Amino acid sequence: MNIRHLVTKSFDSDNEIRRSLIVGGVPLTLSFEASANKEVNEIKQEEVQLHQNIKSSVTFSEDIINGKDSLVNSPLGDILSTDKTTIKPLSQLYDFKIEENSPLAEFLPVGASFDTLVESEAMRGYLANVACSMFSRINPLTNEKDVNKDSFYTPYIPLAVLTGVITPQLDEELGTYFNPEGTVTVAEFLDSLNAIKFGCNANNRRKKTLDRISNEDDFFNEGYQDCVRGISSPFFNLYTRRELMQPITRLEMAYITVVCWVEFMDKFNSLYGGTYYLGINLDWENPCDVIDKFKDGYNYRVSKVVSNDEYQIVSLNIKDYKMKKSMEQYKKEIKEGVVPIPLPMFMSLLELSVLDLFYFENNELSPIKEVSRGELCYFVSHLAKLFPMKYIN
Repeated sequence: MNIRHLVTKSFDSDNEIRRSLIVGGVPLTLSFEASANKEVNEIKQEEVQLHQNIKSSVTFSEDIINGKDSLVNSPLGDILSTDKTTIKPLSQLYDFKIEENSPLAEFLPVGASFDTLVESEAMRGYLANVACSMFSRINPLTNEKDVNKDSFYTPYIPLAVLTGVITPQLDEELGTYFNPEGTVTVAEFLDSLNAIKFGCNANNRRKKTLDRISNEDDFFNEGYQDCVRGISSPFFNLYTRRELMQPITRLEMAYITVVCWVEFMDKFNSLYGGTYYLGINLDWENPCDVIDKFKDGYNYRVSKVVSNDEYQIVSLNIKDYKMKKSMEQYKKEIKEGVVPIPLPMFMSLLELSVLDLFYFENNELSPIKEVSRGELCYFVSHLAKLFPMKYIN
């Protein structure tokens, strides 16, 4: 392993130090931007009206209701529902373990978890069949079968939909469909973080957020609140309201989950001072063991901003990286390769890999790829497993 250092001076700024980690002849570039007098950026708030009409409740089609009936009358029924009508929240389901006095103890070992049950080959096949029966129509956008039984995310669709974590889509002429390859907005993702506890569009503690971006009428308000812990939160004023309605990329999904979501931070305590100086489940300063697993792991430029020269404290706040650019413009420049990927975003994506929270098809990170609805089903199911109800406030 070789380390290369490049120091660049200019008349307009202080020294910029670039260090390239050379592994197998391929560089992973980290940018250190050191400045004694950092300019404080003014944050502008953009007030716009959301154009999407979000209903406060979800009405299921007959096919989806039949799918629910099949589930509550299956061997999982006593776990899924207490009244044969309402499915429990996803995080509550993953909190279940078979006890000695449980009827299921006659067939399964005591202590077996919900995850053990749903990940068994027989149950995965059953859930995939339920998903296909719930969404059996031809997708009007693709003119193909809506749900493929063999897709990696298919077994996770029924419970994700029936617990309200992700809602079906409605075509006025053809009815309800799932559209697994459709994109997910930032707002929808925020709602899904809260929905694993309370279902979609929860209305338990809505209020105007500290950064005044989200208000009580927003379907994603409670999920937004869980990412804005205070004015120092990296999520504070990170997006405009209009940007919240745009598709979310893998980088954003990972960053919001690992760095901004209060539940993740509470569970893992801190990104600093744990097993690694920087990182939770992998060393952010030496991530090669994880990067090596991906075909495209070394294809991207990655930079970091150091907020303290003496102690080399890496900024986790994306606003320090994008400066005065909008999030929309900044993502566009990352996609076009104009600017490198911020280290907190890139390493957060690797954190999801280490925790097996996200399915990376073909062993490719594809960090700027937009998250699909099918991928979200897989993600929220594994997130609920990592954060069962007992770990959530």
